[in-house]
Amino acid sequence: MKRKKITVESLAADERFQNDCLRPNADNIQIWEKWQKEYPDSEEILAKAQELVLHLHSTIADGEVDNEWQKLAASINQKKGHSQQKVVYLNYLRYAAAVLVLLVLGVGLKVFLTPAPSMNIVQTDLGAMDSIILSDQTKVVLNANSSVKFSENWERDEIREVWLKGQAWFDVRHNPDQPFIVHTSKGDIRVLGTVFNASQRADHFDVVLEEGHIRVELEDNQAINVEPGEQVLINGRIITKQKANLKALTAWRHGKLVFKNSSVQQIIHRLQDEYGWDISVQNEALLERKVNAIVPSTKPALLLKALEELYEFDIQEIQNDVYLIR
Repeated sequence: MKRKKITVESLAADERFQNDCLRPNADNIQIWEKWQKEYPDSEEILAKAQELVLHLHSTIADGEVDNEWQKLAASINQKKGHSQQKVVYLNYLRYAAAVLVLLVLGVGLKVFLTPAPSMNIVQTDLGAMDSIILSDQTKVVLNANSSVKFSENWERDEIREVWLKGQAWFDVRHNPDQPFIVHTSKGDIRVLGTVFNASQRADHFDVVLEEGHIRVELEDNQAINVEPGEQVLINGRIITKQKANLKALTAWRHGKLVFKNSSVQQIIHRLQDEYGWDISVQNEALLERKVNAIVPSTKPALLLKALEELYEFDIQEIQNDVYLIR
């Protein structure tokens, strides 16, 4: 079997593959183990094939499957020198018995190959921004090193869902019959018609509401209602709701890096997240120093110069995008 021709369907239809599944032995198991090692990028195909088998198994009475499984298991146990390490394949072979029963019943394979919903992904590079308009006219501005993912069937979905990594500004088109949810690794942001800024990077989560109303829904079923001008912050396990400095927190959309009473540690994290810089601090006491600064987002190096001149920091560039603060 040539690798370039392998698909989920072709693999399921291949007589040799079917024979190996239905009549397993130590030799053909080793063949497929070797094939997986040689072509690790094809693991997804095997995973989908296994998922297909699970679907097939779910459509057949357990008694029928068990009968076929017992026959296969008895055959395996009769093989001399069968390694104890192959026990991990037993459940898989049980599902293979389901494939045999289904083929006997004359049920086709393709009916179970329902594709997953197609998704659109928009990703920004380090130090770059992008803006998109969704099909419902919702506006999204992505900050550097960020991404959003959403369904191609956006207008037909009951819920408008977006998966966010990084930072984005949203101007959501109001539609009371079709809620809008932004999913992040920390929790969900549920809105109807709202303008807000959301950021999820590492263990830090930040939502700033400009207009409308949102509810932040966390993993532990905790819900936080947010009003215009408020900010919800999550650092590790610490959750804070406070008044927000809207101009400073949303200035990145206008090409500015604005820091108001920000710690050096916060500044470093932002430069690392948005520009991919590697910044080390020799004197950890400097991390808590507070800084006020405004520089163009296209010239972040000016920020380091400002720290040197205004705050008397000693900053050394070790190599491109690698800095040491002393």
